Amino acid sequence: MNKQGTRRLLSALLVSAVAGTAAAGCSSGKGEPAPGQQAAEPKPSNEVVELNVATGAGGSTIADIESLFNAEALRKKFPHIKLNYIPKNNPDAVKSIESLITSGTPIDIYFDTIYVYMNTLERFKLGYDMSAELKKFNIDPNNYDPSTLNIANSSYSNKVIGLPVTNTIPVMYYNKEIFDRFGVAYPKNGMTWDETFDIARKLTRTEGGKTYLGFAFSFYHHFFHMNSLSTPYVDAKTGRTAFMTNPDWKKLIDVSMVKIYDSAAYQTWLTDNKRIPKFDDFLLGSVAMQFSQVYGGGDMLTKLEPIKYGVVSTPIFAGTKTGTQPYPTYVGIASSSKHKAEAMEIIKYLVSEEHQAYLARDKGAIPTIKNDAVRKQLYEGTPLKGKGFYEAIYHNPLAPLADKTIYDESVRAILSESAGILKLGTGKTDINTFLREVEERSNKKIEQEMPK
Repeated sequence: MNKQGTRRLLSALLVSAVAGTAAAGCSSGKGEPAPGQQAAEPKPSNEVVELNVATGAGGSTIADIESLFNAEALRKKFPHIKLNYIPKNNPDAVKSIESLITSGTPIDIYFDTIYVYMNTLERFKLGYDMSAELKKFNIDPNNYDPSTLNIANSSYSNKVIGLPVTNTIPVMYYNKEIFDRFGVAYPKNGMTWDETFDIARKLTRTEGGKTYLGFAFSFYHHFFHMNSLSTPYVDAKTGRTAFMTNPDWKKLIDVSMVKIYDSAAYQTWLTDNKRIPKFDDFLLGSVAMQFSQVYGGGDMLTKLEPIKYGVVSTPIFAGTKTGTQPYPTYVGIASSSKHKAEAMEIIKYLVSEEHQAYLARDKGAIPTIKNDAVRKQLYEGTPLKGKGFYEAIYHNPLAPLADKTIYDESVRAILSESAGILKLGTGKTDINTFLREVEERSNKKIEQEMPK
């Protein structure tokens, strides 16, 4: 691979998946099904096979992963398969996989979020083309939201290297008590950034010794990773960042770091607190609207319970209709697996309607399947039922996934450093200087990380 082009991840998996399975279906080789017939699925062996499932997502304990995978159902459906769940052993999921490879621990199934999944496949050559397995097990890529499939790596062009199991789509939380206190109408689904900031200005104020902020981001990497313009961190043609030459970045930074802080009350808050707001500030009743991932369980859900809140879709740019990009978790067969047929049995279940409904209903995980009956079960078995999450999440069509590279996380870390955001937000630098400095530092980091 050259250092620029061939290390990048190209947007092509959906096309390649459909084309690959279609091409396979056109084959007339011995043993192929007749036209209109489904392939006969491989019969399970009576011999118990052990599979190692390496995960960087889904929780930090084996119990967390078993719950997400519905381990009891898997044991009943596949008594001939014993699954060994391996949670990540390092905060850095890539280093966690590296330690397994170094120790000689075999990996049969790999499950992780989009950025780490693609990064790991590229670095350790774990990607395996599942096109033949999709045909054998009658899995149709057209059943899944195309935006969650639209990724591939140049090393794996025209190959199916993973299937989406769950998705992440952010929402905008709003504190009804703050809106009621100041007599401002609640936000609605489908609002633009300009409409959102108009509301935020009415709510950003200091009253009774307390400062209220109209709008905030929970984490900037959510906004950048899933930006609705599908703008990549690294230019696919040059292998370099393009913060100065791609006008979309100026547009994104303007709404996320400039317009948002354009008020005396916000400037004072940033100066006094020496940090950017976070979701804890929403929980404390200081932030009126918060761009955030959905908290469907755990401590954060418990903290939200006493708050009178609502949710709507995240803001969109005027003149567009698309919401954010998705942020799916993928599952795939590792190239190192010696039990690929058994691994595919498990994967087929994880992406099945049955399991997708379980995830949506009971685990609060956004399904990736294009099935309205499944989608409408979202949060029905959780405390989030009836709070408007379904409407907020599915109001805007998803934006296409941007190209991915193995350098994205390093670039994102530089872009979303608090010190730089504070400097720009408080007017101590301008947007052009900010972008130039981020670009210079990012390109230098890419050069350092390129294989020698």
